[in-house]
Amino acid sequence: MIAIIILITILLTIGVCLFVFYKIFTKFPSFDEVNCKIEEDKKNIIIDEGKITIEKKTLKAGFNKSTAVNELDIYEITGYIKNNSDQDLMGLVIEFKLFSKTGVVLGIASYYIDPFKAGETWRFIAEGFNSTKDVDRFELIKVAYLNQEELKK
Repeated sequence: MIAIIILITILLTIGVCLFVFYKIFTKFPSFDEVNCKIEEDKKNIIIDEGKITIEKKTLKAGFNKSTAVNELDIYEITGYIKNNSDQDLMGLVIEFKLFSKTGVVLGIASYYIDPFKAGETWRFIAEGFNSTKDVDRFELIKVAYLNQEELKK
């Protein structure tokens, strides 16, 4: 009798999980991202024609020994990002590619903001794992957010 109750409980749990996943993925059918154009001037990284900016002087990078995980050091890139637009941006992702002195790609550091309200400035800490401590430089490779029109469907 106990085995039957346990089996029914497991089956109900699986059913609920499948229902939740179905509802999530049918609400957001495509997860269509708006990949932003990235430009630079002397002071700022200009994203999506000025909709978003990162002030260059705020960018700092290095290893954070206090957050090391399983012998992997965490490389952090910090800075400030501002939403200059008049609309909230959902699911904003910032990604940096990490390079060695010889140009070998060592990994990705990323950060996620949701929601990124109109007019807000966020301090971000993009983190990437690295076991070699060979990171010499980083490059912003992606800023994207969810397509607002897709979310309204």
